[in-house]
Parts: sequence; structure tokens; C-alpha cells
Amino acid sequence: MLDTDQTSPTCIARRVDTGDRASCRHQGVRVLAQFARYAFSALPALALAGAVMLVLPPAQLAWNDAPAAEAKTRKGSAIRGAKTAAARRRQIERDLARARARVIPARLAGVHAPHITPLPEPNPSRGQIAEPTARAVIPLTLKDKKAAVLAADAGTLRRIGRHVMVGYHAAQQLMPLIERAAIGGVFVTSRNVRRRGKAALAQELAGIRKAAEAAGRAEFWIATDQEGGTVSRLSPPLPYQPALPTLLRRAKPEAREEAIQTFAEKQAKALAELGINLNFAPVADLNHNVKAPGDRHTRIRYRAIAEDPAVVTSVARTYCDVLAKSNIQCTLKHFPGLGRIAADTHITSAHLKTPSDVLETSDWIPFRRLLGETAAFVMVGHPHLDAVDATRPASTSPAVIQKLLRENWKFDGVVVTDDLAMGAIKRHFPGGMGAAAVEALNAGADIALIGSDGDEIYDVLYALIAANDDGRLTADKLAASASRQSKAAAAMHLATPSASAGEQTAAPSKTTTARQ
Repeated sequence: MLDTDQTSPTCIARRVDTGDRASCRHQGVRVLAQFARYAFSALPALALAGAVMLVLPPAQLAWNDAPAAEAKTRKGSAIRGAKTAAARRRQIERDLARARARVIPARLAGVHAPHITPLPEPNPSRGQIAEPTARAVIPLTLKDKKAAVLAADAGTLRRIGRHVMVGYHAAQQLMPLIERAAIGGVFVTSRNVRRRGKAALAQELAGIRKAAEAAGRAEFWIATDQEGGTVSRLSPPLPYQPALPTLLRRAKPEAREEAIQTFAEKQAKALAELGINLNFAPVADLNHNVKAPGDRHTRIRYRAIAEDPAVVTSVARTYCDVLAKSNIQCTLKHFPGLGRIAADTHITSAHLKTPSDVLETSDWIPFRRLLGETAAFVMVGHPHLDAVDATRPASTSPAVIQKLLRENWKFDGVVVTDDLAMGAIKRHFPGGMGAAAVEALNAGADIALIGSDGDEIYDVLYALIAANDDGRLTADKLAASASRQSKAAAAMHLATPSASAGEQTAAPSKTTTARQ
């Protein structure tokens, strides 16, 4: 530290006044020497400071101008943001108007309609930007759709509902629909029999049927998926039976016919005791022994009866004849055939790429013969039949159902879709099962199967009502479908054709009548 007593300006001045100039000069030299020493030691720091100063003026200038620049940028951003927000707001309003016009049926427009939450107006002078987000538009929830369906026109709901079959977890959840005749049947599977005895299940199904009949739905299907083997949805409590291909391998050639008959009789008796009147069996796909490592659910090579179409035709005919004697409807599945496909339609899309002329002389023989000779239903699966329509799943394709089955093959029986809750449908229809059900019925299917339990059925029914009211659901196809179902139900002694015909035309909606 410097000696302030000897080197301060005051001290030096005092010494000058007293004539001690030498002392002052000496002291001044000492002061200069000290300053020089400290200055020399500070050279590195001064050099660094100089380098910093080369950069400092522009930076300082930027700092000085920052408030003005920031204000200018903020103002510009606010103006641009306000314009963007206004544009987005207008787009949301346009989209909402289109959605209301397109999606909401006329008779449901006042029930839980979608709405847009008010957005704050932007204030550009304050730098406020009102950014509309996806949350600004509140679509109909499943709860809203459920309320809308239950409040829908009774006649429309009855006519549309007969074309829908639904799975369930608890029978009570279906009662609001059954009491309105809003479904045409139920699908009973393993979740319905878990930890339950045969008597309890039979009592539950009897209650469902009684409620349906009380609502005027005499033609009510109670379906299951009881093939035998790995697909034995009701075992237990029903006795376990091997799959038909396993039964054929075990039986001697001369005893196969008797073995098939005994198998079918035991199964029919057990199903009839429960109250089942529709079974999704037998499998009529050919067994091409296609190995599919990613196939975790379909596993058709373990379920298909045989590779020889003649054997498949013979076994399936015997099986269906026996079930019919117990008033149980059989179903040939899965047209156009899963035997050549490695992909699992439970999970993903699949394509059947075999030419039609090859399929006509192999995979389609059992289907075509039996659909012409028996009253069997046919289940149409979800693979794309590339030779006929490569653009959509077969279960929703007019080219497959209406043109190939109905017109070319002259099939006038009942077509059931495979479960619309499967992955192949979800991948193809972003709109979900409701959109798929509309397409399937328009394509010529008679029953849209919704195997999943829960309230998803309300989403499907809502979509069907909307399609009916805006003309996308073809009225003449629904009428023809109702007639086919009535004939099949009469054959199974579920109802008389005259009673069913009356139900077809009961309480038509004004919208539908006008279009007819």
C-alpha cells in the first residue's frame, strides 16, 4: 500500500511552502517509482482489459439499444401472433361448423353438441397473443354419445340396432340397450364364464333373452365362439372338446364321419342348454400350414380342418346339419380365407394376394358349396382380398360382399363381420369401429360384430345413427338385410317371418321415410 502521509498532494504542498524542495523532489521520485512498479506489475491485467475493451463498445451499444430492440421485436411478434391466432380461431370455427353439420345427426343436434370454449382476444399493444390450442375444441365424449344414443328416435334405434352384435362384461350394462331393442344380439365369451357355473350363465342368458323379447326383439342372437381346441370360449363350464383337425387325426378313416357327428351332437346339446343359438364355427379355411412367427392369436393352421377342400366341405356340412337340429345356427369362417396369410389380423393389416382363379379352385370351394347347400351364416374376415379389392378389408368391401358373394355366388344368407375391434380395422379406419360398421353394412354385411365389452357400442351406434340421418347408411340395404335375418331367425324358430316383417317397418323416422 502507498504511504499516504508522505506522498499525498497536501504533504507535498506543505513541504514546498517550507522550502524543503529537495525532500519534495525526493518524495516525488519515490511516488513515481511506486506508481511505475505497480503499473508494470499490472501490465498483464491492463492488456487483458484492453482486449476486452475492443469487444466492449459494440456490446455496450447493444445493451444500450436492447430495450428498444426488444420492444420492437415484441410488438412485431404480438402483431404476427395476433394475426395467426385470429386465423387459427377462424379455422377452428369453420372446422366446428363442418363437424356439426356432418357428424351430429339432426335429431341429436341438441344433445351434448360439441362446443368451442371462448378464447381471450389478443392485445398486441401489450404483447399478448391468444394461441388457440386443440383443447379449445371439445368433441363429444363417449359419455355424451351414450346419452345421445339413449335419447335417439326409438324407431331408428330399433332398425339400426338389429344389425349390431355386442360383447359384454356384465349383463346389467346392456339392459338400457336391450330394453330399447337397440342391439340385435350378444356375444358370449370367456370373460362371461370366468369363475361361474353353467347354471348361473344359463340363467343370465335367459334373462337377456326375456328382456329382448319384452322389448319386441324376438329375433335376438346369443352367439359364442366354440370351435373346440384352443378356441373353446365357454370351456369350462362346458366340457372341453378337441379341435376338429385333432379329432380327424385321431379317428380312423372309416370312423371319421361318426366321430364328427358325435362331436357336434355333444357340443350342440351343451350350447342349447345355455341358450346359445348362434355359434361362430366351423373354420372353413384351408390348412396351408403357413408358419407365422408373429401370429399370436389367429393361429389358423392349428384350427383349420384340413388342406383338402373336399374334406373340409364334408366335415363342415355334417357339423352344421347337427347344430341345426338343435336350433343352433352355424357360421362358416373366415371368408375369403386366412389359410394362406401369415399376418395376424387381430393386430395388423393383412393381404390375401392369391389370384381369384386359384382361390376358386381351392380355398373357396367349401364356402361356395356350403353357402349354396345349407343355411349357414358366413363370417367375413379383415384381410384385403387384393384380386377383388386391395383398398380395404374384405369385411367392409362392397366388391367382396355385395358383388362377389351376393351377385356372383347368389348368396342370400346372413353375413357377419369378424370382430370390428381387431387391429386390422383400427389401422384402416382412424374413425374407429363406428366408421367401420357403417362401411360394413353398406357393403352388404348383415351383422357388425363388436366383440369388445364396455361402452364402445355407443360409439358405434352413434356413428350408425349419424350415417342414417345424413344418408350415408343405405336404407334399401338395411331393409334387405333385415329380411335375410328374419328368414334365418324363423328357420331357427326364433320368430315368425310375419312378426319380423312388422318389426322391420315399425316407427320409421321422418328422415328415412323421405329418402325412401
